[in-house]
Amino acid sequence: MMTVSVLLYVLCLFLMFQYKYSTRWTFVAAPALGPLATAVFFAVRPLNPYRNIYAQIEGKQETLIMRDPAAQRLVALLGSRQARLFVLKAGLLNSLILVSVAAVIVLFLPKPFPSTLKVREEVLIESAFLFSMPSMALQGTLLFQWAFRNWKGNAR
Repeated sequence: MMTVSVLLYVLCLFLMFQYKYSTRWTFVAAPALGPLATAVFFAVRPLNPYRNIYAQIEGKQETLIMRDPAAQRLVALLGSRQARLFVLKAGLLNSLILVSVAAVIVLFLPKPFPSTLKVREEVLIESAFLFSMPSMALQGTLLFQWAFRNWKGNAR
């Protein structure tokens, strides 16, 4: 539920910042690109909970942790082909949901956006980045849920 509220919060921020100078295409493209970029990032660079800033802050050393068979198994599961496919599907679904919401908002705005195809690249990149951050939290959480659901079936 928290992830949904974060996504709605980002959507509200997006509405506030975009209403003045956006086109319909920018408004709908940014929610599509953010989650897809996050999914591609996780597909190219699989999630490793032992190699991030939080593990460093806690003083955990990856070389020591990776001696643990359970940690090795989790990292292998998160880097598997099935995990990559799962995160790409989750990113696509997340993108479709956000694009649908944005499209409905565009349809019901009192003052319609211009429909020109001219897109300001910096606005699109900033907006896509704004959507990619909560998408990263959502997709990371979903990936962990998937991994622990498949933990039993992946026993060695």
